Amino acid sequence: MVSRRFRAEGSLIQSSAERRPLARVLLTVLGGLAMIIGVFLPWRAATGQSGVDLNADSFMQVFNFSLDLSGFEQLISVGLAILALAALMIFRADRTLWPTAADCLRCWPRCW
Repeated sequence: MVSRRFRAEGSLIQSSAERRPLARVLLTVLGGLAMIIGVFLPWRAATGQSGVDLNADSFMQVFNFSLDLSGFEQLISVGLAILALAALMIFRADRTLWPTAADCLRCWPRCW
């Protein structure tokens, strides 16, 4: 009986398409865009005020609440606060865009 030896070399490359991080970022950005669109739509049926038009003074009147904001009642709107949160949500959808304070503390010598 003749014995034969075979030798073969190769490599196995296995890639898995991980869709969850991409879906998380995509859905977060879409949610932020929905918030931005919702700010400009009418919020109050009777007056047709949008979120940008609903300033702090009129918002406090709806809930029978008073707060002294030193004249900034007309400048601060509910829509402006939601726009700021939407921008924060969109730009922080992917942690690689801007490092957080915790990220900087974790890699302190390399961040600066």
